Amino acid sequence: MKILFISPCPKDEHRHKNLHIPQLSLPILAGLTPPEHEIEIVEEPWDKINFDKKYDLVGITTMTATAPRAYEISTMFRERGIKTILGGIHPTALPDESIKYTDSVVIGEAENIWDIVIKDLQKNDLRKFYKGEFPLLNNSVIPRRDLIKRRAGVIKLAPVETTRGCPYNCDFCSVTKFFGAHPRHKPIKEVIKDISTIKGKNLIFLDDNITGSKQYARELFKELKYMGKKWVGQSAINIVKDKELLKLASESGCCSFFVGIESVSVKGINRYHKNLKSKKEIKEAMKMFLDVGILVYASLIFGFDNDDQSIFEETVEFLIESRVASVQLVLLTPYPGTKIFDNLQKEGRILSYDWSKYDNVKLVFEPIGMTADQLLGGFHWARCKFDSFPSIIKRFWANKRHPILYTSVNLGSRYHTHNKKNAYKR
Repeated sequence: MKILFISPCPKDEHRHKNLHIPQLSLPILAGLTPPEHEIEIVEEPWDKINFDKKYDLVGITTMTATAPRAYEISTMFRERGIKTILGGIHPTALPDESIKYTDSVVIGEAENIWDIVIKDLQKNDLRKFYKGEFPLLNNSVIPRRDLIKRRAGVIKLAPVETTRGCPYNCDFCSVTKFFGAHPRHKPIKEVIKDISTIKGKNLIFLDDNITGSKQYARELFKELKYMGKKWVGQSAINIVKDKELLKLASESGCCSFFVGIESVSVKGINRYHKNLKSKKEIKEAMKMFLDVGILVYASLIFGFDNDDQSIFEETVEFLIESRVASVQLVLLTPYPGTKIFDNLQKEGRILSYDWSKYDNVKLVFEPIGMTADQLLGGFHWARCKFDSFPSIIKRFWANKRHPILYTSVNLGSRYHTHNKKNAYKR
């Protein structure tokens, strides 16, 4: 059979190749597919879809913001008599909506049921829904990286996965619902075997928290230390409480951690403190990262009910003073399947169900602490202020251990911010 896997992207100005991070779910599916089948992978930020080519199955993975495009792609192939299947976070959260646009929906992770999907397809007997349980990650397949283009900006990054699941269960995040609250780890020998197949030097660990298990992280970093790789990943901020592990991460090749700070307001810190209880402690943590040569890519959210107009200046001032290398500033987005979505829906505060607007830069709910215009205006000001040249220069000296990474990320973010100026709207 001929199978096409697609990772869609929105049709508007969000086709930003420079900041696109390669995904791994489709190469894993390709690895799970018996070798007698012919497989192609299309990631829309880089490749165009050939709708006139004949396939036996088109599988599409989608998040909420790309769901309308995924539905459009699926519909176009079905009109040509080709079977389609949808999977990913959005179809898992809203399977009854997704099935309207496809022949079949995979709910959850696919490892335990993908062989059944293939057999049913060969019998021309696809079910409407397949529900995958949380699989053990022992004996995981090597992803088919030969089918994807490994790059992200000027620094080529190969995606790697070691762990699934997150115990924090933040009310704005859908990760715990999709992957579960109990972290599952791939055996370190299998992770190292996977990495040894990657020719490039630069890796990105896609785990939501690579340091969630300190013992596992310590063993992994010890192995990485002798592989000569450079890597970036995500970590909870409380790794700074284990100075030995933090140093080992740096020695193993870690250049940067994506860290979810969420908010610098007192109420925000109390709500999502993740073991740190004040701005002072968070600022000290930022210094500890820098002391071992790890750049911090911080993530913060605007639009919580306790936010008022003072949050924007307070946040930018804190980030610049803390010499954060880069930042992801986003609007609160109530993704389907999260507690935030359920609460706002009950309160009648959801303004739009156009999923293409659920991209973290458009306002889709009615805020409380300020008007919609004040929230959008402050959000845009904060992004531009942080991405200004004076800010980039001021923060450079603290982050000069990795000048190419720092400059690439900041100039890319600046370009991205200014090109999305007109996107800051409802």
